[in-house]
Amino acid sequence: SPVAAALVDFAQCGHTYGGTVKGLLELLSEKRPDLEREDYWPRSPKGLGDALRRFAPALRQLGIEVHVEQKPRRDGVHCTIGSVCSGETAGKQVHEVHKFTDVEEI
Repeated sequence: SPVAAALVDFAQCGHTYGGTVKGLLELLSEKRPDLEREDYWPRSPKGLGDALRRFAPALRQLGIEVHVEQKPRRDGVHCTIGSVCSGETAGKQVHEVHKFTDVEEI
């Protein structure tokens, strides 16, 4: 997903975000890749919020913590994004998880 890739790139560069989903959509849209099909990029803050919730478990495995509030505030739904660990460490963690689950002898 282009959105998940943009979030990984954003968080692995050491950036964090805390604010509205609308603000995050505007921030990510500035660095949006050229896409052949426009339907791969969220058109609204609700679409991005849904994508964030959907990708959160996979991003957590890469060391990126994503939280989207359930209830909106006056200015909209808020979210936080941050890197739990560096990209290099995250890659090792994912590799170790796969290594552990691929064990044939039980």
